[in-house]
Amino acid sequence: MSDPGVRGVFLDFVWKVDRVRKRKPIRKLILDMDSSVSSTHGEQEGSSYNGTSAAPAITRCFASIQFGDLERALLRTGKVHSADDCRTILEPVVARYRHKNLRRFFRGDAAFAKPKVHRYLEAEGYSYAIRLPANAILHRDIDYLLSWPVGRPPKKSIVFYHSVLYQAASWEKPRRVVVRIEWRQGQLFAEVSFIVTNLRWWEDNVVRFYNQRGTAEQWIKEGKYALTGRACRAMASRTTRFACSCLPWRTIWPTSFGGWHCRER
Repeated sequence: MSDPGVRGVFLDFVWKVDRVRKRKPIRKLILDMDSSVSSTHGEQEGSSYNGTSAAPAITRCFASIQFGDLERALLRTGKVHSADDCRTILEPVVARYRHKNLRRFFRGDAAFAKPKVHRYLEAEGYSYAIRLPANAILHRDIDYLLSWPVGRPPKKSIVFYHSVLYQAASWEKPRRVVVRIEWRQGQLFAEVSFIVTNLRWWEDNVVRFYNQRGTAEQWIKEGKYALTGRACRAMASRTTRFACSCLPWRTIWPTSFGGWHCRER
């Protein structure tokens, strides 16, 4: 546990689900990371103005696997980046599965598109798909694909997939970026999204895999309202409430409805 007045606290719950995994081991691991912002009221320790909520807030970072199983959580002050201290959560989870015979994957939004995260995942043998913020260089590389398709606009959207090698100024080497371009009827410009990945799949499969993290975002949204810990003046009290709220999510959710192992393909 770190200093609750400065860095918050990370929570690790492993003992309950480990008993289930010994009986029905998983074959692959998909680790999803996301963060949430919760507004605070009054004078609360650790609360500060957050640009996302445009109000005083605290932030929380979660790491869960593909079945909604919470692996680790971090309570932080409000004035931090979404990926701040993400290695504090990521490294213990990676170490926990390092010696298991699993296929390992990682998904994250644009906040986690950091060179240190890329290098760490590659060194640990993880296949990742992380959203990449758009910039002028990326748009220049696909400029020839951004012309409106010839012919009458169809009722259904027109979707193109493409891959480029891209190296940001802070990257030590080029990496594969998958591009999704969608033309919608009635829109003047295309909707473009970028995903940096080390997967060797076809472009549409990479996009489909990344979009499945929307389920994880729904679980995070549930946790945002279910995991309390903001109505406390002291950071230590808020940390205790946050830990007590995480325990049911960690121990009850994975074993409910017959267990998440039954849903694995």
